[in-house]
Amino acid sequence: MNLISWRLCLLLLALTVILLGCQKATPEEEIQQTLDQMIAVIESGEKDKILHEYAIIPPNQDIRTRDFSDDKAQALLIYLKEAKRTTPIVSEDQTKLRFIVPSSRRELVFQKDDGQWKLNN
Repeated sequence: MNLISWRLCLLLLALTVILLGCQKATPEEEIQQTLDQMIAVIESGEKDKILHEYAIIPPNQDIRTRDFSDDKAQALLIYLKEAKRTTPIVSEDQTKLRFIVPSSRRELVFQKDDGQWKLNN
């Protein structure tokens, strides 16, 4: 191969790597990262962080950290771990995800809020 062919091959390889790196993550990929983060937060004992950073709390509800008991945190931890092993149901507009979790009486619902997936139930 001559020098021009090598340079062209290297340029094409570099462009391919750059373009592959720029691909946007799917909602399924994003939620897996959020689930990992939430699990780590609960396991570290910072359950108040779940309410402040990973939950959508309607303005008419006065939910405080003391309302999120250790028992509720442990139950959520189990549900999150189960959700990681299931495939979410994604809304058409890709702003809501639902997980059917066998040990929970209701689905885990996540909604995209300011670019982040947050628990909304």
